[in-house]
Amino acid sequence: MSISRVTRAIVPALFLTAATAVAQPANDNCATATPIAVPSTTAGEILTATISFDLPKTCDSFLGVFDPDVWYTITGDGNDVTVSTCADLGGAADFNTQIVVMTGDCAGLVCLAGNDDDGTCSDPFASTVTFCAESGVEYFIAVTGFLETGNFTLAALDDGLCTEHGACCFDGAPCEHLLEADCLLAGGMFQGIGVECGVVCGDVTPVPLPAWAKSLLLLAVALLGVVFVNGRLR
Repeated sequence: MSISRVTRAIVPALFLTAATAVAQPANDNCATATPIAVPSTTAGEILTATISFDLPKTCDSFLGVFDPDVWYTITGDGNDVTVSTCADLGGAADFNTQIVVMTGDCAGLVCLAGNDDDGTCSDPFASTVTFCAESGVEYFIAVTGFLETGNFTLAALDDGLCTEHGACCFDGAPCEHLLEADCLLAGGMFQGIGVECGVVCGDVTPVPLPAWAKSLLLLAVALLGVVFVNGRLR
């Protein structure tokens, strides 16, 4: 075997061995996404991650898959959430990042919002996405690069109630921040746009009328029945 043929056989094997020796991050793909709290800051890296080809082709200003990525999840509570690698917001990155936020599940991800470059950040190559995190909905967040890899800190910020959302009280169940229509559809009692759960709901079980109040109410109804017959005063 010639030296060139030996080289062609050995060099790829060396690269393969080196690649498999490097452990990928635990959240290297959608199925192993790391849950994060809001608010929080989370350190991560895509230097040893792999590329996920199940990401959306494009999503807002997210330009598609170019580099490895890592994954996170957030469970919504009816508040607006901002996720960012911008230092101005508590994030950080030593490379050109991209962020994409998705709903659905790992077998069928749907673009919600994405960003390549945050034009309002002091670092023009940082990324920021703000979205309404509906109560109980799981959101998938992928951090990747644009022709670069490196280390980052992902900041997750709570921006308060989503527009048009408010406290929805349930009998015997926790309060949720919902749209009024969704609250009524779920059998709750909507407390108003912008109203926080902790302010109003508490125990929303109707308070029964005292016996004397019931008697007084029945008496009032009976008297009305005597005074009005067929809509005429008697």
